[in-house]
This record gives sequence, structure tokens and C-alpha cells, in this order.
Amino acid sequence: MEKYLYFGFSLFFLFQTVLASGLEKPPKNYLKVESNGLSIDDAYLSAYGQRFSSDQLQFQTKVNLNLDGVKGYSIKDDQVFIGCSMQVFDKNGVAILSEDDLFPGENGLERKSAGNLFFTLIVGTPMQLGESYVWKVKVWDKIGSGEVKTELNFKIVETGDKVGIAVNSNGLKVRSVFMTNQDGALQSNRVAYSEKIKLNFYDLHGFSKSGGKVFVGGSMVIKDSGGNVVLEYTDLFADYDQTGVDPVATEKLHLSLIIGDPLKKGETYTCKARVWDKSKKGEVMAEAKLVVGD
Repeated sequence: MEKYLYFGFSLFFLFQTVLASGLEKPPKNYLKVESNGLSIDDAYLSAYGQRFSSDQLQFQTKVNLNLDGVKGYSIKDDQVFIGCSMQVFDKNGVAILSEDDLFPGENGLERKSAGNLFFTLIVGTPMQLGESYVWKVKVWDKIGSGEVKTELNFKIVETGDKVGIAVNSNGLKVRSVFMTNQDGALQSNRVAYSEKIKLNFYDLHGFSKSGGKVFVGGSMVIKDSGGNVVLEYTDLFADYDQTGVDPVATEKLHLSLIIGDPLKKGETYTCKARVWDKSKKGEVMAEAKLVVGD
């Protein structure tokens, strides 16, 4: 059910240059930073284009660790040669993400591009709500001896619904329902044209089992402001009626929707979704209004 059920390993990293935000510095001890041989002007977290200071990260959110004003690299042929490791450990010290060097090989970087760095972590599966983790990043000079190390101890908290999703469950239980796009949880009910969004049913339980499998139904209806149906998917999981799916997969189920034709820019639509147990009575219904932007 790869198309609709989200249960994969969703941690990843990105490296890219960024500009300093100019906002006030976070409180002391919120993010541990050690430097030796290299200097750094600032280290902080950001999400959704905003700087923030917290050791509590929302589930299914893309969080950036920003390192601004890194200086002191050794220079060779007007380039710098850096390495970077990144790990995330659970409360037992087990690594659930481990990258020894994000910049393998012998290629260098322009010195300006190595001065402001950010690293991105999607706070999602296999991490769990309510659990604590340690995120470590180390940047070092491959032809010198300098390094910068950061460490963040954080706890995963509920993803706040800022879309305004109305949820009604009967027979099935769901911990939270929220919408996401490629950047994480939606921060409003305004969606961009051509983007892909997901309606997530997190920690969904209560399905009856048959032969170790569960049988899921999922529908979605999109209506315009006049109540006319413009899109309808009567059963997104019909292909699995004979085989069923692993119960673990349904715990993090999502329904996907690409915002495009016949939806129109500038219009408001009502999205109604239903997930149900095909083996017995039990369902979860969710409804939200979406405004389609440019």
C-alpha cells in the first residue's frame, strides 16, 4: 500500500547555504555547541521559515539546524574541504539515523558556501510521539584540525492541527488527524496549486484481524462552495480487498491528494474523508475546508 499508507523511514538530511535570520538568539543551554579550531557566530533551529527555541519538536515537522558564520577552515586552491556527520539516538542510545560523512570524496566547496550551513531533520517514523531523542551534528575541516559539534536533546510532541479538521470516530480510535505537505504539517488551510498534501491518521487502532491482516476502506470527496462534487474516490484501498494489509501499516495511514484540475485557484473546497474497517463496523471521518492558492 505504498501509495496511500505511510510507514517508511522518514528521516533525511539536506545541506544547503542559508542567510543569517537576524532574529534574537535562543536561550542558553537549549542547544549545546562546542567548537575547536573553527569559530561560529550562531547556532539555532528553524521550521516553516521561522526561527524558534525549544527542546520539543512537533511530529511530522521539518526542522532545520542552522550553523551561521562558520570560520577558520583551511584553504586549498580557494576551496574548503569539510566533513559532516549526523546521528539521531533514542533514549537507550541506539542510533536510528547515522551518517558518517555527508560530504564523501575529495571535492571541495567555495569558502563562502561553507560559512552558513543548515541540516534538515524530518521528525517522523521511526521516531514516536512522546519519546525523547538526541540529535548530533559534527562539522570538521578535512585538511585542517578544526571542528564544530552540536547536540540537541528533544522530545516529540503532538502535531497541532492548524487547518481546522473536524474528526468523528466510531469503533476505531485515532490519536491525531492532521494534514502535511512536503515541508511538514500545514500551518493553515491554504494550499498551493499543484502541491501534494496528505491527510494523516496517526496511531489508528481498532481494526479486526483475519489471518493476521486487516482490511481497510478509504474514501475522499471534494465539494465546491456550492456543494457540487468535483472529485470523488470511493475506495482508495480496493486493490487490497483480497490480500489485506499488515496491521502496523494502518497505524500511520494517510490519504493523498494532489491540488490541481478540476480544482481552481482562489476557490474554497470542502474535503471529506472516511476510513473504515471492512471486516466489521468501525470508522473515522474527517472534514476540512481548503482554500486553493496560486
